[in-house]
Amino acid sequence: MIIRSTLYDPDGLIINSASRTDEMVVRWIKQQEVTIVETEGRNGKQTVTHYGKEDLPLKWEIPYRMFQKDVEQTMLSLWMGLRVE
Repeated sequence: MIIRSTLYDPDGLIINSASRTDEMVVRWIKQQEVTIVETEGRNGKQTVTHYGKEDLPLKWEIPYRMFQKDVEQTMLSLWMGLRVE
């Protein structure tokens, strides 16, 4: 997501511009069956790990996070970058 502001002079020339961006985060969660078996015997403790079938990963999307403060910061950057003549 992008917030972009541009300031033009009376002749239509760009005086200054500012922008703010945010990206959606995508995380993939691996799904795999894991079985852990622990046994105790004369030789001590033994651990056996078995990896079973693997399913398709789950997609976890964290949406854009743009707020009013981001719009305010964009406008502030636009005006603060101007030269006063």
